[in-house]
Amino acid sequence: MLKMCRDLGFDGLNITFPAKQIVIPLLDELALTARMVGAVNTVTFAEDGRTVGHNTDVTGFRASLEDSLQGRPCGRSVLVG
Repeated sequence: MLKMCRDLGFDGLNITFPAKQIVIPLLDELALTARMVGAVNTVTFAEDGRTVGHNTDVTGFRASLEDSLQGRPCGRSVLVG
């Protein structure tokens, strides 16, 4: 499937549950966020054809949290669900 999407000229793919962990062994590389979380929700195709897994849940959650705190200190946060 990844090869087919790359061959069709896609720039990337979104990955949803339950494939967020299943796709990992099929990728050439993992971005730091994907390695930290152990899951991939976005795959990009590099210029050389390599597949790179990312996890934008991390950056999206952080941006949402920072926005809602409006400059107040955070301390530790837990995401459940």
